[in-house]
Amino acid sequence: MELRHLRYFLALAENLNFTKAAQSVHVTQSTLSHQIKQLEERIGHRLFDRSGTAVTLTSAGMMLLPNAVRALGEINEAIRKLNGESSGGMTGRLRILIGSYAFARSLFPLCVRAFNAELPSITLLAEETLASSFRRELETGSFDIAIADRDAANPGYEFEPVFDEELCLLVSRAHAFAKRRSVRMIELHCQPLIVPAPSHPIRMVMDRCLRAVQAEPTILVEMNTLSTLFDLPKYVDAAAVTVASAIADPELVHVPLEDPVPYRTIGFLWNDTDKAVTAVSRRFADTVLNVVRQEHASQRMPGYVRAAPPSL
Repeated sequence: MELRHLRYFLALAENLNFTKAAQSVHVTQSTLSHQIKQLEERIGHRLFDRSGTAVTLTSAGMMLLPNAVRALGEINEAIRKLNGESSGGMTGRLRILIGSYAFARSLFPLCVRAFNAELPSITLLAEETLASSFRRELETGSFDIAIADRDAANPGYEFEPVFDEELCLLVSRAHAFAKRRSVRMIELHCQPLIVPAPSHPIRMVMDRCLRAVQAEPTILVEMNTLSTLFDLPKYVDAAAVTVASAIADPELVHVPLEDPVPYRTIGFLWNDTDKAVTAVSRRFADTVLNVVRQEHASQRMPGYVRAAPPSL
């Protein structure tokens, strides 16, 4: 049983609604449902009754609830005490591997500011890698915490989801889709697109959605670097596939996609063979979680996933 299982269990026990519970812990409904099912399988008891439209705690769930509250509370208190006792003297370096351009561009600076305000004596060594080389970097193990798309994870790494974000189209203001409120995935059939390379997690998500509706766009350009991809819609009459949080350019327009909504999950990757997560690593992870909550609550996270996107 992992700590995230207890967090998700408590969120669902509090809300008794999968959609609201998923929103409260910043994951998709399908992710929450999967994690609850995994928890039930591991302890050998059903914790929730899902009959009809209502969600209620079973007798086993009611028995687990107070213990879960106490256990998670004690763990959080222990971490706070450990960090509190050592925060004044915390020094050293934290090595961060980032496999998400959107995270590096939009959220990482906010995380650095918040973390530095709390622990100014810690030097952050951050390395942003291309999707094509991220798995190779993972294999080296030369980092304390990794942040990337779920699809970038290697076997042997525990994935802790943090937030989900929608993919969208990036078009010029003269493009036919520029004034649309949204574009259905099937409408991309035969449309010229600018996309990341096939190995990129964004491309993997997009390809799955396109296959689901049997749409075959015309691939105009494939790019292995997103920074160049974002400039191309200014010069060619084609839409680029990206996430809204990756770029803000007054010359370009973000257009949401739907039917199905393409989204990806960003989270932490922990080495499953190394059970010792340092206090500094956990502190940075908590900083990221707090920044995500603040940005989402203030609606400054464009493209944040809708309440219950369809699973593919």
